[in-house]
Amino acid sequence: MRSAPSSRSTCGGDRRGGGTGRRRPLPPPYNLSILVIGALVITVLVYGAVALIAKMDDVGLHLTTKESRVRSDLEVLRECVRREIMVT
Repeated sequence: MRSAPSSRSTCGGDRRGGGTGRRRPLPPPYNLSILVIGALVITVLVYGAVALIAKMDDVGLHLTTKESRVRSDLEVLRECVRREIMVT
């Protein structure tokens, strides 16, 4: 035989939730603020990622121009050494 349900529930529910496992929706101002905060966080992350990619591109461009300058400096040095060897 089953006993009658008691007024105290042991299913982990509280008075707000009713023990059904469903949450009550937040009031509209909270929904809007969570949406705005989430949008701002995602926007900052996306802009940060784009800025990081752009900075990596700038660094790569700098390295390629620096490398070409080093190569041209080496060519000038080699030419100077050749001329000095020819003169002596």
